[in-house]
Amino acid sequence: SGEVLFDGRRCSPGPLPGGFACGVGAVCADVVANPEHGLLSFDNIAEALLTIFQCVSGEGWAEVMFVVMDATVPAACIYFVVFTVFATWFCINLLVAALSEAYEDARQQQSQRLEAAQRTRREEE
Repeated sequence: SGEVLFDGRRCSPGPLPGGFACGVGAVCADVVANPEHGLLSFDNIAEALLTIFQCVSGEGWAEVMFVVMDATVPAACIYFVVFTVFATWFCINLLVAALSEAYEDARQQQSQRLEAAQRTRREEE
């Protein structure tokens, strides 16, 4: 949970050195629910892993970044950009490795079939 300004932006609760602070005359109020129907948070391991998966998948990572920037410091964007780039790079390499392995297996099976077919022809002759 955090504090939210009436326009929907998260603001820094207390004397944090950054984040979005409530303006003059604005009132921040405690809220119980986290963004995205309570799913976007780092409150426990399960929700943190779901939030990290969202960032790794590339779907909605910028929204997570902006919420964290509003609640903490604007420099949080550096973490999210670096994390998203490296995590996406890692996942792409994992996909390429899996496809390469599957192609190699298919190639070996095909060569075994061809060798078996050639052996059968020699035996028939």
